[in-house]
Amino acid sequence: MAKKTDKRIQILRKSEIDELYDLPNFNHADREDYFSLDDETQKLVDKCRQLETKVYFILLLGYFRCKPIIFNFSFNEAETDVSFILHKYFDGLELTSSDLALTTKTKLTNRLLDYTGHSIYNTRKHKTLLLDRLNDVAKISIEPRYVFDECLAFFGQHQIVLAGYSTLQDLVSSVLTQEGSRIEKNTQ
Repeated sequence: MAKKTDKRIQILRKSEIDELYDLPNFNHADREDYFSLDDETQKLVDKCRQLETKVYFILLLGYFRCKPIIFNFSFNEAETDVSFILHKYFDGLELTSSDLALTTKTKLTNRLLDYTGHSIYNTRKHKTLLLDRLNDVAKISIEPRYVFDECLAFFGQHQIVLAGYSTLQDLVSSVLTQEGSRIEKNTQ
């Protein structure tokens, strides 16, 4: 079977992709802000039974407040943030595990989505609506970055967790190809 070797359209530089999709790099003031808990979020944290699930949920929530992305990370990857949360909310207790089971992470993610009112990008549910919008946008500008930025706006306006970069590349590429064909057909 032949491998797909098509190159995707490059919209962002690597540093921009990293900035958008990597775990946030918080300073102390950021941690105070993004990991803050009001009464409602504290109740959600209190529903978690184990220290590890409480800490992971606070991390998920804080990262999501910064970027509307669901990150999959281990406690080791978020060591400084974990330390901050343990000292601020749990009297400096220590975690007994360096990671959680995938099923536990999924449950915590679903709790976060329910709490924030966001949904995961679903091709059947969202793609047609998104492509309709992007096709309109491409009539204004066929600049890939412009269309990409409209993708980001769509996800934000519809409270959808940001899809992966390759998914967005494919959407933008499809729209630009379609618009190029439309323009070519109209000029003949």
